[in-house]
Amino acid sequence: MACPYFDPLNRASERPGYRLPLGSLWLGACCSPLADAAPRSADHQREVCNVGYARGRCTSFPEDAESDAVRFAQRPEGVVFILEKGHAPVSWGPAAEIPPGTLLDRQLKAWNTI
Repeated sequence: MACPYFDPLNRASERPGYRLPLGSLWLGACCSPLADAAPRSADHQREVCNVGYARGRCTSFPEDAESDAVRFAQRPEGVVFILEKGHAPVSWGPAAEIPPGTLLDRQLKAWNTI
């Protein structure tokens, strides 16, 4: 599960040795309304942005955010997205219904490169 505010821009060459929500380690940008212009360190992106659940761990994560993490899953009927909060689904649907060009769409495209 990636942070719902993480925009994966470039796949990192590092292979951490464990499975990541977007399939690989990604470097990217924070799209939180609280984000400043300073880029996040590679460690922060690896441990927080790529894995989600940044509430209380990242100063840019809004306390009133609707979800804590984004997950994608391949189902027999196609790919679905799941938004989670408190480790439980709060919203989900077919990936085909994700509006093109949105942050969720960019995360889906990163996940599709697995």
